[in-house]
Amino acid sequence: MIPLGSCTLKLNSAIAMIPITWSGFAGLHPFAPADQVQGYMELIKELSDTLIAVTQYDCISLQPNSGANGEYAGLMAIKKYHESRGDFDRDVCLIPISAHGTNPASAALCNMKIVVVDCDSNGNIDFDDLKKKVDQHKEKLAAFMITYPSTHGVFEARVREMCDLIH
Repeated sequence: MIPLGSCTLKLNSAIAMIPITWSGFAGLHPFAPADQVQGYMELIKELSDTLIAVTQYDCISLQPNSGANGEYAGLMAIKKYHESRGDFDRDVCLIPISAHGTNPASAALCNMKIVVVDCDSNGNIDFDDLKKKVDQHKEKLAAFMITYPSTHGVFEARVREMCDLIH
């Protein structure tokens, strides 16, 4: 079983999801003894090692498997980063009005204050409103959460500028 959020359903093509239906993958009992899962462990280690080599991270988690779980994990990492620097007051998360329902829910679970950013009629983030909200909350700004592509299927043309503005 895998958790599915709207991001997962939207972005994972059927061809990529087919292997999880194969009995060799899907039939494993969650409490199978360690001596019966060597192939899985080898697959997990190889994938982890490859991701570590590519990202240069110290370690990798192959969980979570859904966008909603990933949002939460990402926001917790951001929160812990700010706290590690003594920035305990950085608790504002900017979220576009076009965001998935899981976005504000994840931010709320991380005890972040949600500030909504406007979008145009096509679902594009209103860059002027984003600049206004960044300036308004700059002392407490912790994160900016976007879905890419957006709920409307929009690939933000100014995503790099948005990231630069946040940083």
